[in-house]
Amino acid sequence: MSDTLAPTVPGPWRTVAEIRAANAAIGHHWFDPSTMRFFGSRVVPGIIGGRYFISSELPPSECRAYALRVADDRGAVATVGDFARYPTLAAARAAARALVGPGTVPAPSAQP
Repeated sequence: MSDTLAPTVPGPWRTVAEIRAANAAIGHHWFDPSTMRFFGSRVVPGIIGGRYFISSELPPSECRAYALRVADDRGAVATVGDFARYPTLAAARAAARALVGPGTVPAPSAQP
């Protein structure tokens, strides 16, 4: 892998793009288009508390649901709590706020 893919300072992360690059650099496939397509995944823009982000998944025959994710210093991604635990983006943001504190979750208006 190219050294240009790795962030200059591993975590805390400033952008999802940094996590995506680090994840690929360690040989993981969380952000691969085929992986995201398989799970119907979307990543909500914004980093929460330097480590967390929100994703949504659309399982076959189900409604879109949201999950809180965490990226370690290398860029490995894990789910916080249960997969697709939150029925709405607002619920996922509230969970993130409870985890890392108020003022750390991007406001809905900050999302494209």
